[in-house]
Amino acid sequence: MSFAATTESRLALQAATNGTCYHELVLGMEGLVVELAGEYLPPGEQKTELEAEGRLALCEAVQSFDGQCRFATYAGRR
Repeated sequence: MSFAATTESRLALQAATNGTCYHELVLGMEGLVVELAGEYLPPGEQKTELEAEGRLALCEAVQSFDGQCRFATYAGRR
């Protein structure tokens, strides 16, 4: 599942301000987590642990997201 930029940022702001939508947002951003994890390991290596760390970082990014840019951009830079 992936989101349009406006949906992704709306969900992130809701998650940051009142705690709703965390689960939906993390599931929807799974592709970003997998893509970024893949950049740090050679093909064929186990990425499970690195992907788990990425999901934790994604949750931390949600907590500080202010809506000034697209959420994927913000999360990818953290």
